[in-house]
Amino acid sequence: MATAARTQTIVVAQPNRRAAPARRSSGGGRRRRAGRRNGASPARARERQNTQTIALGGISALVFGLIQRKVKLPGIPGVPNSLTYGAGAAAVAVVAKSDKLLKMATGPLFAGLHNIGQRGLGMDNVAGEWDESAGEFDSAGGEEEEVTAGEFDNL
Repeated sequence: MATAARTQTIVVAQPNRRAAPARRSSGGGRRRRAGRRNGASPARARERQNTQTIALGGISALVFGLIQRKVKLPGIPGVPNSLTYGAGAAAVAVVAKSDKLLKMATGPLFAGLHNIGQRGLGMDNVAGEWDESAGEFDSAGGEEEEVTAGEFDNL
């Protein structure tokens, strides 16, 4: 009896050199180290975002204030220009989905809200102009005496 010879083909795959070998850790399970490669934890990333928001908002409010001193910007009567332009920039930032532009819009926006908190809304506030009488001299007593905050009246 003649038996037929069987041929068998064995396929050998090359090892994947890109895959890293499995790490063996001492300890129960796998621990995930969040952000260790780029040196930032989630708390550190939030802190950096807050710092960037404050810096960009403050610088943009300063630049807007300097521009407003030199150039007469159109505005809505009774509403501070910083609020008007800050809200407009925030709206554009939301539509454009720009995080940095939104952070920059917060400076003038919050400066305008602060201005409303101090002076209120009204027609006596001309858009973009400051009250020129604040901190000047009080001429009610016949003498001109400098008015300063925190002094008591001599009764």
